[in-house]
Amino acid sequence: MRAEGVLVVGSGNIVHNLSHFQFHNPAPADWAQRADSEIRARIMSGDGAALIAWQALGTDVVLGIPTPEHYLPLLYVLGLWQPDDKLYVFNDSVISAISMTSFLLSQDLQN
Repeated sequence: MRAEGVLVVGSGNIVHNLSHFQFHNPAPADWAQRADSEIRARIMSGDGAALIAWQALGTDVVLGIPTPEHYLPLLYVLGLWQPDDKLYVFNDSVISAISMTSFLLSQDLQN
């Protein structure tokens, strides 16, 4: 039997503040690392309510998400998360004021 599935991609960034991006200094900004860690922790714990109300997660997160168009695709994909899905984190890095931390939701399709 052949397993079939659906691929859903949400392209964006957790932290995306170009007005604070330092092109000549790619070292992660402290606030950007804290914002990325806060959002990642909420994702890993399944705290969807906090992810939706991200403006209440503190000044680091608000600074990291000055406008939501780069953040919202993450919420659409997480909305598909089922209890049996596995969550993987990859591309886990912050460069200056941008985080490209990525997540993969996967089901075991070997039935």
